[in-house]
Amino acid sequence: MATIYGFQNGANGECECWFVQGSDGNFYGTAANEGTYQAGAIFALATGLPPPKPRIGLFGPASGAAGDWVLLWGRNLLGATAVDFNGTAATELAVPSSQGVWAQVPAALPAGQSR
Repeated sequence: MATIYGFQNGANGECECWFVQGSDGNFYGTAANEGTYQAGAIFALATGLPPPKPRIGLFGPASGAAGDWVLLWGRNLLGATAVDFNGTAATELAVPSSQGVWAQVPAALPAGQSR
């Protein structure tokens, strides 16, 4: 384990920090007792890592008719540009957060495919 950056905290020299990897690959976090007047700090750390891959944890409903909306729930979804249903692109797409994507079931699927 290597020290990347040492926070200068006059009281105890420690940083209780919380990190999360953003959809851009950078790490973001907060540090208590840092910054101006030791009131805390928000920081970003670029490590050169690629953005994390999207992960779908669940979706619902499990089936639906053309025009219905399906919610895909997971992580690292911000910036999604396409969703397909058995190879057919969703009619519309809404990406309100990094955790959820709404996709509209297309009107037609290839022969032999079901929703």
